[in-house]
Amino acid sequence: MGLQESVWEYFKRAHEPALGRLRSAVALAPSPDGKQIVFSGAMLDKLEGTPQLRLGVVDTQTVDIRNYETPAGSARNPVWSPDGKTLAYVSNESQIVLNGSPFGKPVAGTIEEIAWSRDSKRLLVRVAETGADASGAAGSGKIHTNGVAASWEPYVEGVLSTGAWRRARILDAATGATQWQSPQGDNVWEAVWCASDRVVAIVSSDPTESSWYLARLVVYDVVNNGRRELHRAKEEIGMPSASPDGRYVTVIEACCSDRTLVAGELKLFDLQSSQPQARAIDTLAIDVTHSLWVSDNRLVFVGVRRMEIVAGEYDVAAAKSREIWRTSESIGFDFPVLWRAGDTLVTVIDSYGHYQRIVAIENGNERVVADLSHDGTEFVAQHGGRAEVVTWHGRDGLEIDGVLVLPDGKAPFPLVVNVHGGPVFSFRNDWSMHYYYVPALVSFGYAVLNPNPRGSRGRGQAFARMVRGDMCGEDTFDILNGVDELIARGIADPKRIAVMGRSYGGYMASWLVTQSDRFAAAVSMSPVTNNFSHHFTANIPEFDRRFLDSNPYDSNGLYWKRSPVFFAQNASTPTLSIAGARDRCTPSGQALEFHRAIAENGVDCELVVYPEEGHHVDRIEAQADLLARMLAWFARFMPPS
Repeated sequence: MGLQESVWEYFKRAHEPALGRLRSAVALAPSPDGKQIVFSGAMLDKLEGTPQLRLGVVDTQTVDIRNYETPAGSARNPVWSPDGKTLAYVSNESQIVLNGSPFGKPVAGTIEEIAWSRDSKRLLVRVAETGADASGAAGSGKIHTNGVAASWEPYVEGVLSTGAWRRARILDAATGATQWQSPQGDNVWEAVWCASDRVVAIVSSDPTESSWYLARLVVYDVVNNGRRELHRAKEEIGMPSASPDGRYVTVIEACCSDRTLVAGELKLFDLQSSQPQARAIDTLAIDVTHSLWVSDNRLVFVGVRRMEIVAGEYDVAAAKSREIWRTSESIGFDFPVLWRAGDTLVTVIDSYGHYQRIVAIENGNERVVADLSHDGTEFVAQHGGRAEVVTWHGRDGLEIDGVLVLPDGKAPFPLVVNVHGGPVFSFRNDWSMHYYYVPALVSFGYAVLNPNPRGSRGRGQAFARMVRGDMCGEDTFDILNGVDELIARGIADPKRIAVMGRSYGGYMASWLVTQSDRFAAAVSMSPVTNNFSHHFTANIPEFDRRFLDSNPYDSNGLYWKRSPVFFAQNASTPTLSIAGARDRCTPSGQALEFHRAIAENGVDCELVVYPEEGHHVDRIEAQADLLARMLAWFARFMPPS
């Protein structure tokens, strides 16, 4: 059996048992009485195409899981009205559905959020207009009414400060009439209710994806059409929340690289004050990713602390925090999140060798409500090796963590260093190490090191900020020292070391092969390789300006000094560069530039561009093709025993 056939057989074993059923849980909607949990998750009906988000439902008494009947197409963002009478969700990106019936007409664009008012009579709806960029790090082109552009449609761009906006509006749940909408000039990235007469939102003054880095926290008076700016942060903000009585507002402020991945400090505002000031909450050394109010004076927060997920509770009156739960496993997908089911917290938990379970958290203990594992996930777990936390030191003595996944067999192993995106992201003990190809690589005999160099989340904001103004700087040596440590321990074969990564990980993979000759092979996916051209072609130019802390018009600054393409003459590592043609976050020209640069210097290299993919490769056939090419590349230059 050839490699392509072997990979496809692996995909069949992993995915076929879940065809036609929900194979994951992304967002939970517990009913107010706690008797059922509706959830959205990915589904494939056959082994082709891109998974769609659909709805499932769990009966919490019988632990029975079934598909929730919805119209054909996608279904997501389920949310119960507080009175428990109505389930709302988004169908086919642009249609609100209430209790199975369409509510009003489809919008022109994509509905990104819906939320019920406390009296169950109104809906807060946030819409990204047709032509807006796809969310955050998705980076996969522009939003269209039907989700896909016609093949003949041109790409049109005017002045960068103009374009399609994200707006919030309040709808009467009985008539569909618009009762309020956000003012012109505010691009609304996130919005939540603040009691019954206000809305708190993250906004910027123009609709470009890059403007999110300059966003502000505002509160709208929806009765009197008032607007008050609460906070203009020095860094990035996200995930607003408000107490039930509307007195308190919180927001997460952090050094973060991606709009949808905010992890940092929790700031609280008292709206009874004439000039509310940000009060920092003691979050128990947790990089907070989500918060929710359980009463007018009690707030629950959750996030990453080193290699654990930890939840805490804050008492506003006492101004004290206490830890209420922790786990060495992982919750959520990109970021940890909790939901409420009455007086109980619920979430989705998993670990490297144990697939998703919906759990209730009661008195610090977990109770499994539903297990989403199946024969396919059991197959992946059985062949994906074992994961363990490893620690080493940077050049300056700073302790660095990572997760090492080992195959069966005897060391030393060929080692693949898998660098995460961001750079403000982190590996933790989660299913497949967040990337489907990690257990596949292990099943073919490779050990995989997943490092969390400085700049990663979970170690506090000072640690995260170490990468700001120093991308591909000292974090380079954190990764190289991790490789040295595994060689010294006899785990890694020094002649069979590879590096790979996606997004910032692709940037680092391209950079490392210009700084070191120790790698036998490299795979760079969705990379940045030329900071100058990236600044002027990507949809997030503010990202490189902030994280390089430099000027794209300075020809001798970090834009040049940290661009792999300008050091391509130093590279000798065989490099496979991969990109998606629809990527607006790290455009495919970045991979092309580096490929051409090292090819000109005689380095073994190959460029692969997927025409229908963006920042991520999502279509199942494309994923299988990517994995086969990756394995073939490693087998060619550093074969397993």
